[in-house]
Amino acid sequence: MLDIYKYIDEISKRNYSRVVIEFSEGVYSRAIEFYRSLKERIRDIDIILNDNPRYGSCDIDINFYLQLNPDIIIHIGHNPYPYYSRVINKLGLRVHYIPYYIKIDDEGLKWIKDVVSVNDKLKIGLAASIQYLPSLYKVYRQLNRNSTSLIKLPGLPHGQIIGCLSRALYRYTRNLDKIYFIGGGKFHALGLALYSGKPTFLLDIHRKNILSLETEVRKFKSLVMWNIYRAMDSKVFGVIAGKSGLQNMVGRVNTIKNLLDRHGKKYVTLYLDRFDENILDRHRDLDAFIAGSCPRIAIDDITRVKKPILNLEQLLILFGYKKFEEVYPNG
Repeated sequence: MLDIYKYIDEISKRNYSRVVIEFSEGVYSRAIEFYRSLKERIRDIDIILNDNPRYGSCDIDINFYLQLNPDIIIHIGHNPYPYYSRVINKLGLRVHYIPYYIKIDDEGLKWIKDVVSVNDKLKIGLAASIQYLPSLYKVYRQLNRNSTSLIKLPGLPHGQIIGCLSRALYRYTRNLDKIYFIGGGKFHALGLALYSGKPTFLLDIHRKNILSLETEVRKFKSLVMWNIYRAMDSKVFGVIAGKSGLQNMVGRVNTIKNLLDRHGKKYVTLYLDRFDENILDRHRDLDAFIAGSCPRIAIDDITRVKKPILNLEQLLILFGYKKFEEVYPNG
């Protein structure tokens, strides 16, 4: 749900000369429609469409915008995360986030309510991505509050999950017996399952299908463990950095470099606009890669790269600072 004309009216009231709009990957199909509507109704403003889909509230094209110097950047699809917003504001950029909500009809809401088996002896956690948060609240209000709760991560609305904060999940889910995630894809649900160590179920509202993530978790844990083992004898690493400084902070590029220096490992920093396995595979002189931009690359794209690819937490396991089960708990 996106009231395009509401935001067109808001923009037209402001004294802007240059406006940039960008869209999250999931709602990019609306980009041209919104852009054309803006251009038709606000002819005296330079309106620019960033034609690269964005993958999160952290995925802001900072370097491009610092050169372009727009009055405002309108990001459609996600809501802001406080840490990212503070960094962006310090740089002098103004980003206005407009969440995109997907409405679930009454039949779908009833299906979710019936699926979530409420038992006073079990503690059930509920979560969703930003797009399904209003529907999650409707379901929650109909359930037994003694046995269900909304997972709360710092800085986010109750019940919301984002991909790169999955690492903090165990602390906030350790008292739960199982977790249900409302959404249309595995990305967030897999993060929930991997980092909580709890039985996690994806309620795919579009297909009205319940998917246990148990098999997926076993598969990814095995792949991560195999990648860490393969990286043990690596001499030269490629540190993948994004051209957006914000994502480099999220992925901890500098921390990764300091760790590699401490352990006498050589490395090359690779600056990429977007992750591309074809670019990585051509580096025959590199033994392994470390994702220093989005930490989920080393999970979601683990099978796309021929050589080992790790993130910071997996590098910490490799060097013995953390145990595997500390990062990926068993419950």
